[in-house]
Amino acid sequence: MNTVLNHQQLSRTPLLCGVVSVMAATALGCGTAVGSFVMLDAVWSDPARAAEPTVLVLMLATSAFREKVCRERSAQEVDPV
Repeated sequence: MNTVLNHQQLSRTPLLCGVVSVMAATALGCGTAVGSFVMLDAVWSDPARAAEPTVLVLMLATSAFREKVCRERSAQEVDPV
């Protein structure tokens, strides 16, 4: 971000960064909503067929949560508040 903000056109760059951030967040949010709907639909229509993708999504969510907890613990060890 510093590289972008140090660019010569400071008046347009923050606006452009903001627009790109909003667009990316919207796309990710829509993708997550559609993906979760499709996954739930697959689970309800044929649970046996959806078992493997469901387990993979749960493992991914568990891994992300574990990573978050590990980062929080590391931050507390380095800088106790």
